[in-house]
Amino acid sequence: MRFTLNSLSRLLPDWLASQLQPEWAARYGPRADDYRMPHTKPQRVAYAQQFGQDGWWLLERIETDQQAAFLWQVPAIDILRRVWIQQFWMEDGQVLWRIENQGELPLSAQLIRSPYDLEARFSRKRTTTWAGYKVHLTETCGDDQPHLIT
Repeated sequence: MRFTLNSLSRLLPDWLASQLQPEWAARYGPRADDYRMPHTKPQRVAYAQQFGQDGWWLLERIETDQQAAFLWQVPAIDILRRVWIQQFWMEDGQVLWRIENQGELPLSAQLIRSPYDLEARFSRKRTTTWAGYKVHLTETCGDDQPHLIT
């Protein structure tokens, strides 16, 4: 959401200013880090669902506003739409967050982890987790060959 709002602020600042909700500055201004997130699971679910509602609301505004119709061609809007389809669904007019451990999310190979790099994926090695890439390095050490790392 933050990535999309930053992109919109450069493309259509006046349109975005007319759409912004007062609480969005506090919610999307600072970078989201674990230490800022709610601590209990029910609070985190409610927080995520609020993100989902904000994103769907913004996408609906873009869809209904003729001035903003060209925004569907902007990568940041397409990324927001794709991420929101992966992360949320609508039921009885309410936005609900898909739960990872209940099998509701797409496979990791298809799940967008970063709006800045659509090909970055979630990875884990022992206790370390990250979103990005894995690289395997091999070194040759033959006496009569150059030392190569591939």
